[in-house]
Amino acid sequence: MKKIIILAALVCSISFTSCKKTTEDTPTPATPTPTTADADADGVIEKFTFDAGTLNATRRSDFALSVINAPTVTATDRKNQANKAVNVPFRGGLSIDNLPMPLGNASRSLSFWVSFNGNPAFQLLNERYFVSCGSRTSGQAFGVRHTGQSGQTVASFDAYAWGTGNNAITNYTPSTSTGVCGWVHLAYIYNQGENKLKFYINGVLKSNTTPTSTMNTTGTSLRIGLLPAAVSTSFETEAFLFDDLIVYNRAITQAEITALANDTSCQP
Repeated sequence: MKKIIILAALVCSISFTSCKKTTEDTPTPATPTPTTADADADGVIEKFTFDAGTLNATRRSDFALSVINAPTVTATDRKNQANKAVNVPFRGGLSIDNLPMPLGNASRSLSFWVSFNGNPAFQLLNERYFVSCGSRTSGQAFGVRHTGQSGQTVASFDAYAWGTGNNAITNYTPSTSTGVCGWVHLAYIYNQGENKLKFYINGVLKSNTTPTSTMNTTGTSLRIGLLPAAVSTSFETEAFLFDDLIVYNRAITQAEITALANDTSCQP
């Protein structure tokens, strides 16, 4: 009788342990791995550093990249590193599709560096589009260009949302000694909650405006050196150097902009 009781208890114990083990070992459903269409935890949609000596992005591989008139990663960057920045040639640039760009009036930010390639007369020439997103329709584009016409002595940087009252134009005459080592840091932010367009040059806020029409950016195109939503080169009449484009799906802060603008081994 005693043996029967012990055997029954043993069977019960094994059965309980087995059931408990089965329950505990059942795998918890894995958290879905973010797809390449997602921004990272810091809100970075894409970051183009060009540090690998190629034109490709550093984080994703599923975008369509078109090269217009052969820009090359052959420039020395603001940290005096060779082949770490892009030479954007006369009537040249990069056209990139399929990125999950912020649409409508969602918050977003652009941060990048430009240099005028040893040409202090750059400002006397025509417009040059540095970064362009969206479509060429009022309120539906977002980007930064350099404006100037032949014979002018003062030019400007124009952070635009396409349309009168939507652009933040800042008089600024660049030269080979402008900014750090001839490089200029530009940051353009749209904050949905504030409904403000903010434009920074070398970490300093130059414009803080309210767009006169609702921001309604459309399309997933991104252009470097070209008009938005096009590979037209009609305005691209001067070469420049370009580096470290970061596209965010949020409005970055003043502290972040300051840190980005100070990321250099040179001094003004």
